[in-house]
Amino acid sequence: MKKEICSEEVKCIDVGHNIHKKHIGQSMLNKFVTKSDKALAHNLEMEMYDTLKQKYSVLAVTHYGKFSKIFKCNDTSGHNYAVKILDNPATLKGKKKENILQELKKDIPEENLHCIHLMHSFKIDKYVCYMTNYYPINLEQLLTDKKFHIEEIQPLAKQLVEAVTVLRSKNIVHHDIKPSHILLDNKAEKLTLCGFDEAIFYVYSDNLKTNIGTVNYASPEKILGHSHGFPVDIWSTALVIYEMATNTMLFTGTTDNEVLFQQMSVLGNVPEKIIKESRFKNAHFCGTTFIKKGLNQVKLIL
Repeated sequence: MKKEICSEEVKCIDVGHNIHKKHIGQSMLNKFVTKSDKALAHNLEMEMYDTLKQKYSVLAVTHYGKFSKIFKCNDTSGHNYAVKILDNPATLKGKKKENILQELKKDIPEENLHCIHLMHSFKIDKYVCYMTNYYPINLEQLLTDKKFHIEEIQPLAKQLVEAVTVLRSKNIVHHDIKPSHILLDNKAEKLTLCGFDEAIFYVYSDNLKTNIGTVNYASPEKILGHSHGFPVDIWSTALVIYEMATNTMLFTGTTDNEVLFQQMSVLGNVPEKIIKESRFKNAHFCGTTFIKKGLNQVKLIL
């Protein structure tokens, strides 16, 4: 019986192994890059039917992550969904993420959440799967060919701040707010924060000194490995809003050292007390003197 559940798209399409990941997107609708993708899509359809008691068609792989893939699916009414499938090495992180997404759902209507809403979770063999609504584009993609008017920015900025406020009320630090983790609807009027892979539950007794997330949106204390908490999400949020307003990334460096230097150029030197208490101070400072690292050269900046 299970074989009859699989959609015609999954049965018929096999485009081989020669398509590069950068081509994934709207042009790849109804196609799969590898035979393993096709097999996984087949198993996903069967598992969704068994678990959710409804027939779904798996249409395409829309995203590849380090330990995950995202499949676009739809039901018999044509409503689209996204299913993120985590590879086995990410299972523990996936369980932590599920706990966070479940907590976000409590006591907050989905229309007021402005964070990704977990609809279902299930397993396919060793893989953990999360089902959410599907969003056609993220902010990073939109910024490549669109300049926002101030009247468009204001409601989106308000929604992003509301999302971060929800996280704060739930004692959650996102750790990786950036344009590619902000999903938009077809009209680019409604915003949804996603990308909770690095998120944690935080209490004030925690002494966070991790440097995780994307460096261009990381605060100085994260780069330096100084203790931090909720304010790191406010920093990232401000940078995203700046990018929407100017269509320009404020800190464009490719390394921690470059970004930290750019931050100091804009905001001034890091306080001496922060430097002394930081885990990674020796990577960027000699005493309190900044070490600017370039290609095959090191420069001390007083």
